[in-house]
Amino acid sequence: MSGSPEAIESSSDNLKIIMEYDTTLDDTVEPNFSQFEVFIGGTSIGNPIDLAIANTKVTLNMGVNSTTSSQSITLTYSKDANNIQDNDGKEARELVEKDVVNAI
Repeated sequence: MSGSPEAIESSSDNLKIIMEYDTTLDDTVEPNFSQFEVFIGGTSIGNPIDLAIANTKVTLNMGVNSTTSSQSITLTYSKDANNIQDNDGKEARELVEKDVVNAI
């Protein structure tokens, strides 16, 4: 792959949001929680309380049951000092209110 890692899918099971990318990510570079913001029905519920990077996935733990099956979920990711990147050091693009599949 020659370009930046692309988020190809995002889903939520209520407590966690899983972002899947099109390439393997570098799990030694962990973004700050403040680089992510989650919105339920257009209202911010804040930043995750934990995150993990493994293979092609970034998992955000929101720590609370925050949505029902009928509510829309969006996610914003902003670049800062530690950014999501692949093993070649190519940084993922920022996301602005990316739709998240509500899997409840």
